[in-house]
Amino acid sequence: MMSRFACVFALALIWPVVADAVGVYRWVDANGRVHYSDTPVTSAERVNAALLKSREVKPRPVDPVPRAFRQQVAVECELARDRVALYTRAAEVFEQTATGVTYRLTPEKQQARLDELRHTQRRVCRAGAAERLWQAQQAAAAQGKPAAGLISQN
Repeated sequence: MMSRFACVFALALIWPVVADAVGVYRWVDANGRVHYSDTPVTSAERVNAALLKSREVKPRPVDPVPRAFRQQVAVECELARDRVALYTRAAEVFEQTATGVTYRLTPEKQQARLDELRHTQRRVCRAGAAERLWQAQQAAAAQGKPAAGLISQN
């Protein structure tokens, strides 16, 4: 009986030291960032570690596609939609050469150009287009090929 009492008494004496040793401390640095550590810092306050686990925040996945590229794809999608709408409504379509000469497209060439624009629209406007186009651009760069533009031509 006495040895059990001695064991409980020793545990009661050691418990605060053990609990203090596994403490979690919170402090805010000069930039306003909150830090947590098991080592106390001058301005740190002790927090309940069990409470921290219940509030655990999972890291947000990193988007492999740069924001600027994603925005460029969105702009190209809008351009493609506008071009398809214009070519669909137009009775006659005129194009201009690099030297500035304007010419009228035949109905066959107008339809071919409309089909090309619809293909481009499907490529840049569908779900996941930015990811697919980024992967294709990265694969081309890895092979030493020049990166192709998103939209073929006006």
